[in-house]
Amino acid sequence: YILIGIAIFILILAIVNFINLSTALSIKRSKEIGMRKVLGVGRPGLTMQLFTETAVFTILGVVTACLLVNPVLTLFSRYIPQGISFSLGDARLMVFLGAITVLTTLLAGFYPARVLTSLIPVLSLKGISNTGSPSNLGLRKGLIVFQFTVSLVFIIGTFVMNRQISYMRTADKGFKTDAILTVQNWGDEHDKMKLLVQKVKKLPGVDDAVLQRDNPMGFAETSQRLEYKGEREGELEVIMKTGDERFIPFYKMKLVAGRNILGSDSASEMIVNESCARAMGYPNPADAVGKFFQPMQ
Repeated sequence: YILIGIAIFILILAIVNFINLSTALSIKRSKEIGMRKVLGVGRPGLTMQLFTETAVFTILGVVTACLLVNPVLTLFSRYIPQGISFSLGDARLMVFLGAITVLTTLLAGFYPARVLTSLIPVLSLKGISNTGSPSNLGLRKGLIVFQFTVSLVFIIGTFVMNRQISYMRTADKGFKTDAILTVQNWGDEHDKMKLLVQKVKKLPGVDDAVLQRDNPMGFAETSQRLEYKGEREGELEVIMKTGDERFIPFYKMKLVAGRNILGSDSASEMIVNESCARAMGYPNPADAVGKFFQPMQ
């Protein structure tokens, strides 16, 4: 999301800059536009021409960006999160690039096309542009102010994001992250999955293996609303990470209270983190041990 935010800022700056340059160059193109109007080219035809020119610039920019992505990722691999990849064979990526191209063309080309097609032929042939009206000048000044504002926000945001990324890379996450390979398997038969884990453990070079639905830092799609009872009662929506009894020791997590879950299939147990315990009203995690939880339908 951080990188997406940076990309959006840069794209907005590019669009605003293109609009400013296009309208600033309208004086040089006034004779061309005036001559086309005299020769019978209507406003729709001029609009299509100007949008086509904008589309060509946009497509060239997209193609150049696609060629530079992988070299840039390699160059800055030390400063960006791991796992970011780029492949033109991804159908979703191609749809996204197509949508970005169309949207950028429309946003960047609308106002310049509107200004240039509104030129008066008689004045245009004399080299006089009527784009200097108060409304046009006000909009151009507003775009320049907006561009500087976004630039300053981007510069400040870059420093903040850099500190955040550095923190994410160097902070103690509370569990082991190195030398771990995650293999995705969509099987639903628990017994077969347990057998697979046992066989994986016997492979050369494998120290341990664990059966899990989500890794600690992965995006968990499993959210559950829980009802808890005891000295305190209430409801709480939580994000659940499902794993077997080896999940905690595998990632070398430290239990501040209580014990690890049991390997029994009949046991229905849950380990909560300190934030969850505090949300339930237990500042001391040990006070939450043994409390009753019930998933709500």
